[in-house]
Amino acid sequence: MSDIHMNFTVDFSLLTADLAGAVEKNQNGVEFLVMPQQSTASEPLPAETAMNEINGFFKEITESDEFKLDPADILDKIKDIVGDIALAAVKFSIKQVFIHFIKPKEGGKVRLEYALSVGIDLGGKKLTDSSYAEVQSMTFGIWNTENKKIIDKMGLLNISEQLD
Repeated sequence: MSDIHMNFTVDFSLLTADLAGAVEKNQNGVEFLVMPQQSTASEPLPAETAMNEINGFFKEITESDEFKLDPADILDKIKDIVGDIALAAVKFSIKQVFIHFIKPKEGGKVRLEYALSVGIDLGGKKLTDSSYAEVQSMTFGIWNTENKKIIDKMGLLNISEQLD
C-alpha cells in the first residue's frame, strides 16, 4: 500500500503583494514553498513598514528571529546608491518572491531560504540633474538562497555573472 501524499495551495499577501504558495505536511515535517512570480499589484509602503512586515512574516513562519533582516544596514546600502534623496520619501513594493521553509518534524533545525526582489518608489525625486538620462525606477534584491536556478530566474546575479 502506498502512502497518500497531499499538499495545499495557500493564497496570501506580503507587503500587499498577492502571492500563492504550496504547503506540504509529510513524514519529515512541514514544507512551504513560494516560487518566483512577477507581481505588479503591490502597493508601495514606507521603507520601515516594509522591513517590519518582512521581519514579522519571517518570525511568524519560523518562530525565530534568526532570519531577521537589518533595516539600518539595508537602508544604508540604498543610501549609497540613491544619495541625498530623503529616505523618508522612499517606498518599497514586492516585485518577486521566493520562499522555501522547512520545519522538520522532530526538533531538527528550521531552514528558511528566501529571495526578494523589491522595487523602490523614489517618490518623484530625481537622482541626477542630467537632462540626458532619468532614473524612473529601481529594484534591489535580498537573498540568502544558494539556489542558482532561483537566483538566475530573479535576475539577482552580479554584473560579471550576467555577462558570462
